[in-house]
Amino acid sequence: MNPEGRPILSISGLTVALPPGGDRPFAIQDVSLALHSSEILCLVGGSGSGKSVLSSALMGALAPGLSLTRGEIALGDQDLSGMSESAWLKIRGRRIAMIPQEPMAALNPSMTAGRQIEEVFAIHSRLSPKARRAETLRLIAEMGLPDPERIARAYPHQLSGGQCQRISIAMALAMGPEVLIADEPTTALDVTTQAQVLKLICALRDERRHGVLFVTHDLGVVAEIADRVAVMQKGRLVEVGAAREVLNAPRHAYTQALIAAMPRFAPNPPRPSAARQGETCLRVSALTKSYGSACVLKPMDLCLERGSTLAIVGESGSGKSTLARLLVRLIAPSGGAVIVNGEDLNTLGPARLRRARRKIQMIFQDPLGALNPRRSVGAAITRAGVLAGEDRVSARARTKDLLERVGLGPGAYARRPAHFSGGQRQRIGIARALAMRPDILIADESVSALDVAVQAQILSLLETLQGEFGLTLVFITHDLRVAAKISDKIAVMKAGEIVEYGETSKVLADARHPYTRDLIAAAPGQRLG
Repeated sequence: MNPEGRPILSISGLTVALPPGGDRPFAIQDVSLALHSSEILCLVGGSGSGKSVLSSALMGALAPGLSLTRGEIALGDQDLSGMSESAWLKIRGRRIAMIPQEPMAALNPSMTAGRQIEEVFAIHSRLSPKARRAETLRLIAEMGLPDPERIARAYPHQLSGGQCQRISIAMALAMGPEVLIADEPTTALDVTTQAQVLKLICALRDERRHGVLFVTHDLGVVAEIADRVAVMQKGRLVEVGAAREVLNAPRHAYTQALIAAMPRFAPNPPRPSAARQGETCLRVSALTKSYGSACVLKPMDLCLERGSTLAIVGESGSGKSTLARLLVRLIAPSGGAVIVNGEDLNTLGPARLRRARRKIQMIFQDPLGALNPRRSVGAAITRAGVLAGEDRVSARARTKDLLERVGLGPGAYARRPAHFSGGQRQRIGIARALAMRPDILIADESVSALDVAVQAQILSLLETLQGEFGLTLVFITHDLRVAAKISDKIAVMKAGEIVEYGETSKVLADARHPYTRDLIAAAPGQRLG
């Protein structure tokens, strides 16, 4: 869709200063951009490129310490730059609205979904309570959610991630805004739910003629929905153009690097495997987990050779993370065995379990949440080494070596987690896991929140470390493109059971189960290239 006529949102020379001591003086510098009605403009770039700061500035909601030093923002004929908070309250939610990245965090857990939508009407309109309720049910139905009355009565924890995101979209659309800002709205969603939400956003754009600024690091998503693309690097716009031109013939070196780093979905030839034939490292036998009468993991069998990589893929609720926690005995199984190097973790007492767990470590999706914010990264990694049986002097020396191996260097030793980017924190999580000298690493959605360039670096790092240390990897992901890049074999999970299992190249080239074929069809970015 080609933008026509006068833009509904104009940004001219926008500059936002960072506090003193930052890695650069400006979060965004001299940004000029226009958004038209019925247009989806995708804003892409790596972590720290300034995408989220620009989004916040457009909502009049810059974080403390950031200041708009120059430039203009115009919504139609209205100048938004320099407006007071009371003036912004009349704009925000009514003429400009935002769809958040984490709907579960954005929604109030103590209020029903219906009340949260009704609250938007209560703030911005003079509708009667009866009319607000009717509009709320209409919006829920428009979002494609079944049984609007039931959904309206439900609390966020009673809804899936995709349903919560649709409620967030309904709240953003309630007042019919001219501009929608979607800040990474599908990053946390599995591929089929992501495809549904993207289809919904496109349909609403066509019907309501919104201008949509879609902030994302996923170029596969860009290829699916964008009319135009704006690429940011270190606070500056480096390329703007029609989606087809930018994605297929990028001019700027940074755009070219982003596209080159994107994991490709197309099935690859079998990757060289470090597996040692016949040498079993991890065996799962009849493993199951129930909560009361609800069975969340049906009896399951798996066998991993030492040095191999197994990707476990599936939608939210398929049982992937439950399996990961069972493998390291963070939760107790309802039945079955997890055998690591010949020992069944489920039969061990506390002391023997602590020793056995050293051989199977987890890399978490949220490294910041997994690290103590008050402890330096060096102290955190050293402590892991001490727990593995090393003396403190040896553990310190190994920590510095591990920081070098994951690409951070010994200078990172004394710094705290908050001083690092998301990709750097993930490297710290990997170093801490390796300090325990494990045989097996469980990576639970460990790259899903990272931009494509950092994601590619982490995947390459894991492959390198696997070769150096002879590691066996269990890589849990909802992204088949990532699974295609890193794994020897794939296990596809649905509703607590494995529905397809085999060599990665064979599964992706000739999937047998309809569910696997649905996942493949829903993977974004197949139009790219």
